[in-house]
Amino acid sequence: MSSTDDRKGLFLVIEGGDGSGKDTQLRLLSSYLREMGYDVLETSEPTDGPIGRKIRQKGLSEKERYSPLEMQLMFSVDRNHHLKSEVYPALKDGKIVISGRYTVSTLAYSYALGLDVELLESANSGYMKPDLTIYIDVDPDTAIKRIENRGGAREIYETYDMQRKVREGYRIFLSRFNHIVIDGSMEPGSVYKKIVEAVYPYLQNLNGA
Repeated sequence: MSSTDDRKGLFLVIEGGDGSGKDTQLRLLSSYLREMGYDVLETSEPTDGPIGRKIRQKGLSEKERYSPLEMQLMFSVDRNHHLKSEVYPALKDGKIVISGRYTVSTLAYSYALGLDVELLESANSGYMKPDLTIYIDVDPDTAIKRIENRGGAREIYETYDMQRKVREGYRIFLSRFNHIVIDGSMEPGSVYKKIVEAVYPYLQNLNGA
């Protein structure tokens, strides 16, 4: 899907491996922007749409899952729906869209499952790029400790080896996007401060300052 050039809003993406704290930071940033008077759409991938639910229910399971190529195709279908139904309309209306995961996440995680770099770049080349991708970086040891502390069933990516490969994938693909890297080993408040500092210049541009 080709990107559109008529966006009036701001498209931000928060990325990170499992245990990076990206969901917490997305909520904190959304609250901050709303308090400043901005109209914010909080969203994520996989989505809550029919394909996104299938990915969550089966695609991430250790016992029963799709092949890496099937997963890539499903992520593409889910993203097309996400962009058409939520992201594009919100940006045209001048809203700030903050998505937890987007294209670079699919690239990194599919790479960790063994798909070829050139294949992944070709399959994900046509999507609208965010104004800014915020990558919260944590090492595999920290990620696994945080995953263990929260308990619950493990997903296929929630092992040391997979987190190492995911991190490697992010390092390969992030250069294709306008991005910043933030040290996720810091306290959540310090991570949040760094994110706000990074986003502030984009708010000035949005306001025409």
